[in-house]
Amino acid sequence: MTPEPVTDPREGLPSASGAYRLLNCPVSHRREQEAVAAFPHLLKEPDADTVTAQGTAGHLAFAEGDTSALTPALAQSVDDAWKTEEEILADWLASLGRGWEVFYTNRDTQRLWIRSRGEKTSSALCDVVYLARNTERGVFQGEAGTLLAPEEIAALVIDLKLGFKAVPEAHVNPQLAVQGVAVAENHHAQNVRVAPLQARLGISYSICDYNAEDLANRRKEWLHVLWKGKNSSTAYAGDWCAYCKAKSVCMTAIGYTMVAAVADPAKVTNEVAVEVFRRRGTIEKVIDAIKDRLKALPDETLNSLGLRHAPTGSTSEVDDIPGLLAALDAIGIPKAQVDSVLQASVTKAKAVAFDHYFGDGSGKKKNAAEKAEKLVEPFLRKTPKAETVREL
Repeated sequence: MTPEPVTDPREGLPSASGAYRLLNCPVSHRREQEAVAAFPHLLKEPDADTVTAQGTAGHLAFAEGDTSALTPALAQSVDDAWKTEEEILADWLASLGRGWEVFYTNRDTQRLWIRSRGEKTSSALCDVVYLARNTERGVFQGEAGTLLAPEEIAALVIDLKLGFKAVPEAHVNPQLAVQGVAVAENHHAQNVRVAPLQARLGISYSICDYNAEDLANRRKEWLHVLWKGKNSSTAYAGDWCAYCKAKSVCMTAIGYTMVAAVADPAKVTNEVAVEVFRRRGTIEKVIDAIKDRLKALPDETLNSLGLRHAPTGSTSEVDDIPGLLAALDAIGIPKAQVDSVLQASVTKAKAVAFDHYFGDGSGKKKNAAEKAEKLVEPFLRKTPKAETVREL
């Protein structure tokens, strides 16, 4: 099964959407490119029923003004976003003062490039950009209206968010900072207001204003992060691994998610067990990425690992963990060690969950056990029968 070729609109360069990850692990972009070169399917578009795909459809509807193809809930979110956009725009113009007028609006998501010495270094995908100029501060001369003083331009960048996770406030949002730098560079703006607009599970937004000095500093910091990414070899793991395309091949990410640093299962402390819970979202994404990586392999290679492609349309009942352990074993991590550590972590996590949620003497033991079981369910290993061939 040969994956269809996929083009990369980012042209293999970092983008603003990965700013948080790059700030914490500058080398991750290079790791991503190496992973994509080995496994091109990592660039594939999301399935139509995923939250990501719904977000893409919502962004398109937001730009085009037509929500007829959306689910009722998503259509309501987009409608709320339109109304809030008007509020953000009005507040921005009021903050600029007299003499300012909007002369440019782009509501079709556009990719803007950040350059250094004439070469593209990275890009930012911007949902909504407004530009305004001050008609009272320009100095003109003569009948031809020669402009003697530079035109003063301000920009407003609105970043629509249609996911279900909380969005960082604008003043601590690295993605928005890079978007601001890109807009200032491409539209010659001296000051930029950025506003992340969260439109799911209620409507909310925040703002941050960057003047010319701020923008210069943010640009310098971003280019330094990109430089570190090219000149560093050390990877750093954390929650940012969840959206890294290299997570299925990066030993740092795999070690982080599987708590592999704990050599002796007896040393799985309460703190480690709590960490397993805290990382569960990242763990699930790493597991899924490894399975996707294996799915791209030819049948003969999968057969040698005791795996096979699942029939089209079937739903496999095999737990994620066995497939993950097979993948780890195939790429050099001792299966027995990871298995024992994981199982000890789960056992300990059950006890911690029980104490944490139901340690108040309420006597609700049955409910407590069910609650604990549900919390650790993603980490439970169900060993298949010996004759069973695991399906992916």
